[in-house]
Amino acid sequence: MHKKVILATIFSVLILSLMSCSTPQKKFKTDLVGQWKRVGDNAAGIVVKVEQINNEDSYIGRAVSIPSNVSYYAKPGEILWQSIVPQSSNQWQGLISQRGQTFLGDTITETKNAQLLLVNNDLLEIYIDASIVKYIRIYTQ
Repeated sequence: MHKKVILATIFSVLILSLMSCSTPQKKFKTDLVGQWKRVGDNAAGIVVKVEQINNEDSYIGRAVSIPSNVSYYAKPGEILWQSIVPQSSNQWQGLISQRGQTFLGDTITETKNAQLLLVNNDLLEIYIDASIVKYIRIYTQ
């Protein structure tokens, strides 16, 4: 009787181990895909469309709409967010292109490492250096 219990236990552990090895790793479901409008700063109004790259866990963000007062910032279709990869179910990291103007009117561009945090389904915060840039989700039909 004792041998049967031991064998049954070993068999159960072996089966469970094999099942866990064959189970695919859980990928993070993303709520990042969609259109996002920048709010709360001097580049407010810029709309970025986030798309997944070829069913990979990587995303890009293209400029869709640029207000005339910040037309130096990007051109429609330009990639502003790249190499965006998930870190958890509501956090990503990647590269953000930032463009600005000097006092002399020259345009400068920098690509910076960024952390993206989905605060809720409609608010995205991007942490770049010591600043926070906020975007709200735009729902389209």
